[in-house]
Amino acid sequence: MTTTIATSSSAAPVTTQGIGSGLDIASIVDKLVAVESAPLNQLKAREAAYQTKVSAYGAARGVLSSFQNAVAALSKPTAFASFAATINDSSVASVTVDPAKSASLSAGTHTLRVDSLATSQKTAAAGVASTGTVVGTGTITIDIGSWNSDYSTFTSNASVGSKTITIDASNDSLLGIRDAINQADAGVTASIVNDGSGNRLVLSITATGAANGFRVSTTDGDGTNLDASGLSRLAFDPAAAGGTPQTRHVADAANASFFLDGLAISKPDNHVTDAIEGLSIDLGSESTTATAFTVARDTTTAKSNVKSFVAAYNSLVSTLGQLTSYDSTAKTSGPLNGDSSVRLITTQLQKLVASVVPTGGSLTTLNDIGIKFNGDGTLTADDSKLSAALKSDPDSVGRLFATTAVASDSLIGYTGSSAKTQEGEHALTVSQLATHGGLAGSAAAGLTITAGSNDTFSLTVDNVATTITVPPGTYSDATALATAVQGQINGTKALSSAGSNVAVSASGGVLSITSQRFGSASSVVLGDGNGAAGLFGTTTTATTGLDVAGTLDGVAFTGQGQLATGAATTAAEGLQLTITGGLTGARGNVRFDRGVAGNIDATLTRYLDTTDGLVSVATSGLDKSIADLQDQENAWSNRLVAIRARLTAQYNAADALVASLNSTSSYLTQQLEALKSSTKSS
Repeated sequence: MTTTIATSSSAAPVTTQGIGSGLDIASIVDKLVAVESAPLNQLKAREAAYQTKVSAYGAARGVLSSFQNAVAALSKPTAFASFAATINDSSVASVTVDPAKSASLSAGTHTLRVDSLATSQKTAAAGVASTGTVVGTGTITIDIGSWNSDYSTFTSNASVGSKTITIDASNDSLLGIRDAINQADAGVTASIVNDGSGNRLVLSITATGAANGFRVSTTDGDGTNLDASGLSRLAFDPAAAGGTPQTRHVADAANASFFLDGLAISKPDNHVTDAIEGLSIDLGSESTTATAFTVARDTTTAKSNVKSFVAAYNSLVSTLGQLTSYDSTAKTSGPLNGDSSVRLITTQLQKLVASVVPTGGSLTTLNDIGIKFNGDGTLTADDSKLSAALKSDPDSVGRLFATTAVASDSLIGYTGSSAKTQEGEHALTVSQLATHGGLAGSAAAGLTITAGSNDTFSLTVDNVATTITVPPGTYSDATALATAVQGQINGTKALSSAGSNVAVSASGGVLSITSQRFGSASSVVLGDGNGAAGLFGTTTTATTGLDVAGTLDGVAFTGQGQLATGAATTAAEGLQLTITGGLTGARGNVRFDRGVAGNIDATLTRYLDTTDGLVSVATSGLDKSIADLQDQENAWSNRLVAIRARLTAQYNAADALVASLNSTSSYLTQQLEALKSSTKSS
């Protein structure tokens, strides 16, 4: 019995043993096809070699990217401008450095004495039997503002306004009133405290400071607003004529009072960020004597980043060395042995690490701060020498590593650069300074604002439209009105989301609005509204801001607000400078240097570019070669299927012929034997 095996849908069946010949046809065909497969195997071997190279380039890209991350931590001057603050008595205050503003700090020691902390107003109403006790119906009005020292005068904060809360049969219990106040977003929070004598409604305001007090007045449903029954028992208005409030103040709204370096300072909050620029001071407790706090350079992070740079470089050298290695004993080589791209990258990075940087000081190479090459191409960092350099001259160490630009004019600040910005001196000329856009009224503003009558106007600031509602009331003067209008404008969600804000001022009673953005995107346009004419007059004068203008190296730069960017195809291409003021005309030179880390970062960015970087170009070529080989492999595979089918058909046909011949032979033999038998019988 024979077994049939189908090799493909189009191929003839292959038998394990020939019917006529007895030969193992399948084995014979397999061996013949194996001989024909030699070119396919060669193609697959070449593809495997290319795939190995692609993987090797992937490993090279990974280690280069890791090195770039370590380099990036050192490529900006702020990496070496860190400060830390320590205070002798941490119970008095905590002092922290704002990293975004550390450039404005300088090392030194300061003294601090806290006379009083900022507090918020808190009141407690007369008690009732239970939280479910019905208090009364009517309205509760809460005003935010400030009290004088004896609570005889209250001044409302017009920029905040007041909130009136209706109390009816659905919420007239102490619990219901608490919830109604909390849901009204009135600027205060309500809670219920049981002090043993009854349940009291306690009101408190989150904000601290003397300007953040509050007044509670009621319109009582029983017709009497200052007695001890109904909603009146919740009122707090010591200045009201005709009675004494049943609610008492538990805590006063007061500013923090402290002495900093001997100067008396008052702040509305215990979190002080504007006493010393770059420092946050959080007042914790009062003190009778001054305590000292010190601001000093913090080199810990910079030192750690430098060591990470050395470790990442050594890892890079090790990985690239393995990928390009050759073992003369074993006669084996790494997948990228002899690769010109990797050799170029390695050589260039070695040159950049060993480069001389014109810092203007004694530290001009990495060797000067204790980083030197070993015989195998790796780096070693001398810890003591590095620490000494960071301690004695951290700015020079920063210039040695980081990309910096130093202007001869103090009103010119370095903001950024591109990979195409060339190192060296760049001459700057300013022909126009950046200005704000704004709007000026034409007549004195009316000081009495009535809700629904003359309190609204539409405004477009920096191309963002919004509608303003001015808190009602009679303002003491145009300056107070300007403060209220400014608060309402800057408090709108549309403007705050867009990062826009304004300053509103008054001169001779006439209001003006100035966008705080610089440049051609800065503008203020007054629209319609029932309060527009009364606040600004029937006509207004609007001005659009101007962008800074001038040249870098004699070629006009691009101005956007106060930001100047060097023109394309020039030596200053991509150099970004912030020009905050000064005079027009020649403004001196800007010295631009990348530093070791800056140059390495720019170089790696080019090498790792996903379109035309060295690594991408090399892998793209390999990918194309692999695709071509796979096409050839598919063609050979199809050819082998055809060859197998042809050989199988030929051998099966030959075997069938042999079987036929054998059958004929058997027949003839039988006939001859029969003939012989017949002859003998005769």
